[in-house]
Amino acid sequence: MLAGLQHVLDPVVLIAIIAAVAFTQIIAITPGLGGAFILAILIPFVFGLDPVIAIAVLVAASATDGTGNSVTSILFGVPGSATAAAMVIDGHPMAKRGMAGRAIGAAMTASAIGGIIGAALLAIVIPIARPFVLAFGPAEFFVITVLALFTLALVREEQMLKGLASAALGLSLALVGLDPTTGAQRYTFGQLYLWDGLQLVPVLVGLFAVTEAINMLKLARTPGGGSLVNRAEAVEPSQAGTLEGVKDAFRHWDATWLGSWVGLIVGILPGVGGAAGQFMAYTAVARMKRVVKRAKDLPPFGQGNVRGVIGPDAATNSTSGGDLVPMLTFGIPGNSTTAILLGALIVMGVQPGPRMLQTNMDIVWMIIFVLVLGNLLATGMVLALAKWLAKLAYLRASLLGPAVLAIALFAAYATTRHVGDIMVAAAAGLLGYFLKKYGFGIVTFLIGFVLGPILEHYLVLSLQIYGPGFIFERPLAMALVAILLLIVGWSLYKSRRRRVATA
Repeated sequence: MLAGLQHVLDPVVLIAIIAAVAFTQIIAITPGLGGAFILAILIPFVFGLDPVIAIAVLVAASATDGTGNSVTSILFGVPGSATAAAMVIDGHPMAKRGMAGRAIGAAMTASAIGGIIGAALLAIVIPIARPFVLAFGPAEFFVITVLALFTLALVREEQMLKGLASAALGLSLALVGLDPTTGAQRYTFGQLYLWDGLQLVPVLVGLFAVTEAINMLKLARTPGGGSLVNRAEAVEPSQAGTLEGVKDAFRHWDATWLGSWVGLIVGILPGVGGAAGQFMAYTAVARMKRVVKRAKDLPPFGQGNVRGVIGPDAATNSTSGGDLVPMLTFGIPGNSTTAILLGALIVMGVQPGPRMLQTNMDIVWMIIFVLVLGNLLATGMVLALAKWLAKLAYLRASLLGPAVLAIALFAAYATTRHVGDIMVAAAAGLLGYFLKKYGFGIVTFLIGFVLGPILEHYLVLSLQIYGPGFIFERPLAMALVAILLLIVGWSLYKSRRRRVATA
């Protein structure tokens, strides 16, 4: 713990965290550019840094990408990303009634509290989970990785086959390169560039940055260059009432606490996502049976109730702590952000899971401290600069799209300075665009791509140690397979019932 704190208090690391949080808030407050985009852009520029600094930057960015995006939901009724959609319900009506400052103050304070609660959960869970995780062998990790992929693909049951197909495509592309066991070439087509496989950075940049650039360039073809927000419906932010909003987060502590815990639970569950967590927190707060006296004088939910702002935003940042629990303990990401983080950590020589809990506990504690510090910094920055940051939402897509595309392609090239990276990023961008257009999950594709080498490693190791029947050699692995079969069977049963009901 002390070693982790020492990492964070290093002046260079502190400066890097502050810069990462500032950059994240500038991007997050621009509608359409979410957390995965931020990490995809940052990764190429941090790979050359000391691993401790690089990890601190990426964690600070991922922990605070949901903070600034609430501002546009409140002021313009346009979510900065999907994870701020629930803020529109009560946040924008508050702004229309002249309480924009109060809504932003309440949202930012609840967001900071949620982030700190998420970090506290991580600090409690890691020491408890450590001996349990260390009892897992290669067979258990192979099965739990397959279980994670199936669970993520089955979360959206109406798109189950598309989710499975997307995950399978990601796994297939992860096999490109030389076989780690035999050295045989796989899908290299005689290209020396592909011997090392498809590089993570250009694939990430393509999936999230180039895809967003394509969408913006499409929007730019609309009359007026595709404005990101409607100026006619915009509400100018003011500092008036901000302090009252800060007090609201503590005055309605039950809503803050409940929203934070909903976010934590959603974060731990794979594939649910921050957007679902916000709406679940909103519903939970709106349906609370016990309503304190201070809440009775508030307007109804949906008409500017400050509790409808506090609950969802508390869930937004507490989800970050929950997301990191399965990633750090088992090396299993639950969404696009943690998948990118996992891939970046592996490339930098840090393998989340049992190895990390044995040899890199200082990094684990540093991540926990960065979560706390990042949330406090992000809240302070947005509260102080919301009036000026909000003007970024007025940018037209015709200006933003080409800039995003140029930065994305440069970021892809900057990692290895190989023209192949630009081609891979462009191809991944087109792939991401069509996956999104036709309802295939980009997240399941990415997680399949990131987990592919890990899955293969555990499979080969299990076969070498236990032989072809390795599942039956390990009771815990058999139990995990039983859980997997139950999940798949239940999903197929529900899918069939739904088809019969609609027939």
